[in-house]
Amino acid sequence: MKCNSGEDAIDLLTSRFPEIDLIITDYHMRQINGLELAESVKKLDEYKNTDIVLYTNATDLAVMTNRRFDIFDKVLYKINDINNFIEEINILLFSKINSNT
Repeated sequence: MKCNSGEDAIDLLTSRFPEIDLIITDYHMRQINGLELAESVKKLDEYKNTDIVLYTNATDLAVMTNRRFDIFDKVLYKINDINNFIEEINILLFSKINSNT
């Protein structure tokens, strides 16, 4: 599923409760940023264990020093190779599959 903003994502998640294995979000979005989205999602019982990846061009974020960013299971930068992105996403998805068996 694709949403056009963080608020659209929250509306979708709270109105229909779709089964979601992974959320990938940017930091800079309209209305709310990716960190605010992740914090809102983790407050929902249905999604508190859902992996969230921050995928962003925003290399100026204080991800290493601001503990709020620990809410993300991965932080990946768009400047990296797309193959690295795919590999990291596969690791998250396969680890979830393996933990459910």
